[in-house]
Amino acid sequence: MRPEKGLSIGDNYINDIAPAINIGMQTVYIDLYESEYLEYNGRKVKSISELIKEMNSL
Repeated sequence: MRPEKGLSIGDNYINDIAPAINIGMQTVYIDLYESEYLEYNGRKVKSISELIKEMNSL
């Protein structure tokens, strides 16, 4: 599978999101604490329930 077809979902920017971005994957960052990663411009949610709502709206 090509990386751009994959989706990484995680709550740890350094371990879950940044490596996925580096290989070209789409990402959803579960940002429980509203962190300030200024370089991140992907989808961001605050909770798992918000993630589920987001996924259902796609």
